[in-house]
Amino acid sequence: MRLLSISLLCFPIFLAGCSEVGGAAAAATIRDSAGVTIVENTGPAWPDGLGWRVAEEPEFEIGGELDDPAYDLNQVRAALRLSDGRVVVADGETRELRFYDETGEHLATSGRQGGGPGEFQRIGFVWLGAADTLWVYDFPSRRLSTLDADGAYVDGIVLRSPGQLQFVVPAGRLSDGTLVAPVFVFDTTAKSGIYRQPRPLLAYQADGTVSDTLGTFPGPETYTTQLTFNNQTSPRPAQRPFALTTQVEIFRNQIFVGTNEAFEIQVYDETGSLTRLIRTVHPREAVEPEDIAEFKRYRHELMLDNSGNIPEQIREQFEQQLEDAPYPDAFPYYTGIRTDTEGNLWVQGGKMRHQRDVYHYTVFDTTGQELGQVTMPEQFTPMQLGADWVIGVWRDEDDLEYVRLYQLIKE
Repeated sequence: MRLLSISLLCFPIFLAGCSEVGGAAAAATIRDSAGVTIVENTGPAWPDGLGWRVAEEPEFEIGGELDDPAYDLNQVRAALRLSDGRVVVADGETRELRFYDETGEHLATSGRQGGGPGEFQRIGFVWLGAADTLWVYDFPSRRLSTLDADGAYVDGIVLRSPGQLQFVVPAGRLSDGTLVAPVFVFDTTAKSGIYRQPRPLLAYQADGTVSDTLGTFPGPETYTTQLTFNNQTSPRPAQRPFALTTQVEIFRNQIFVGTNEAFEIQVYDETGSLTRLIRTVHPREAVEPEDIAEFKRYRHELMLDNSGNIPEQIREQFEQQLEDAPYPDAFPYYTGIRTDTEGNLWVQGGKMRHQRDVYHYTVFDTTGQELGQVTMPEQFTPMQLGADWVIGVWRDEDDLEYVRLYQLIKE
């Protein structure tokens, strides 16, 4: 199974078989080139004033009870709705998976901090599989644990990396169980200018070994800085602020890849064949001086929060790098892609967002036609998108975390 190199997409494609989608209200054209469907969008299909919107008030809320550990949430890594209406929340601070009923009442807890079966050092990602199977990825150990629908440990595998200086970040599993994972390669070789280090996309077998390299895609925009510690200076790669990045999303037997070189998403099937290109005309939003000032303020606060773990000499250099960083003129086309339970594609807006900002998504249907934009509630970060609901984390003015489920109204 092998994906096309992204560089191949830069060559002109001769298209034929054009057809309009959805009638007069639609603004998409489907074209075919050697079996690859190309969907060109020029605007949303939803008429003005109609479309999808998130309800103003949540259906239920979990959290905020500091005196009850079952409802005290910190560093929520996942909030997922199971097929029977129960909700599972992965708490990053306690390394627990907590189960709640459809009204938000606590039912049970599984997992804890540790290195044994059913224990986690740091929960990275949690996905839902068939029959509400839960897959939990532990970053430090590179272990993918399988839990049943009640949180009981079933088995686990360790994902092996092809090289020493590599960091595996799973994107999800295909319908046949194949795990798809981009690999971040740590390259400390000094380079000039802005560059995007190539990163392989790997397929893992059930035993945790690599079965194939699916393709190579550009990593985030990076530049080289110098870091001095204990009288030794060495080059250090640093991600550019507001960097162009590659996003990967898995839905059943489809792999969605967006490299941010344009507002385009490539779609591959389970065999690794390119099947569709989804494009639209959204421009990149300009980076204004106030955006840079806000970025510096936010990063400065993060460093202060972690000041006990960062030597003063290093912290001072990080502060200077914030001032000297090569800030771009525009934000990326998008900062995330995900799918809902129906297979619709949601592309997160390109302007970088912090915890208290509002997230905007451009929604495409299963054919690739652009439907329109959905705006999330303030201070709410979606974690799972359903057919008529969305669940995620909301933060109050004291930065306390709550899991909320909102109805998605379709008009």
